[in-house]
Amino acid sequence: MASCSQSPDKEQTIPVRQFVGSQSSTKLSDYVEDIYYIPIETPEDLYLRGNEGVAVTSDHIIIFGGQCNLFSKNGVFIRRIGSRGRGPGEYSRESTGYFFPNNSKLYFPASGNKTVLYSLNNEYLDEINHPYNFVVYRNISDELFAGFRTFHDGNSEWNIFIYDDKGDSESKELT
Repeated sequence: MASCSQSPDKEQTIPVRQFVGSQSSTKLSDYVEDIYYIPIETPEDLYLRGNEGVAVTSDHIIIFGGQCNLFSKNGVFIRRIGSRGRGPGEYSRESTGYFFPNNSKLYFPASGNKTVLYSLNNEYLDEINHPYNFVVYRNISDELFAGFRTFHDGNSEWNIFIYDDKGDSESKELT
């Protein structure tokens, strides 16, 4: 769930599993205080392919889908971030990008086993080289994220690599 407020001191989990197979109703109000509808401004040349990922900060809404797009907290379109492609500084999968809140950088998978980093001001910042080409990124804490990849030799096994926000992994490979 997206939230504009500070993270709670205690992690909260919605116990979905206990309701599977149950015919009882669950009120959303048991789990959330407020819900806000924020209409997203979509200029004519902006096409949101779908909600493939959303990050919310105190000032912005970032929507990953079709391209990475930055909006104000009120839904006003500000700018596109980066571009999709195979060239230097371009990302290959905008839909699996990730906003890292502790350093305000956007991380995108790029061709050639790389990750490209952008600022919210659309400034290309850096490139991180990896031993593998990641399919998707997800955070696991304020300091760490996981890069997921599949073997491309017909094997369906997934590998998960744990990285900090600078791309250092220290051999944290999970299978």
